[in-house]
Amino acid sequence: MSIATNQKLTSTQRHKIDLFKKAGWKPDKVASIIIAFKIINLEDSVQYEEAENLMTSAFDGRKKNNEQEVLQSGKIGLY
Repeated sequence: MSIATNQKLTSTQRHKIDLFKKAGWKPDKVASIIIAFKIINLEDSVQYEEAENLMTSAFDGRKKNNEQEVLQSGKIGLY
């Protein structure tokens, strides 16, 4: 995910993120939007492989988090 931290957002994108935060969006939703903006920026600069790697990393990370949440819920008897 080093690409994600190295990829800069445009001023318009940063402004939109600030508006989402002020509107009370949950941090995980804002983080998803930031990743989407970074993927768009990579594709716009013809860095398709890096964009695909970021998409894969983001999807795998979210999938792993969901699996951990289900396991935790099972341990405390929610499922």
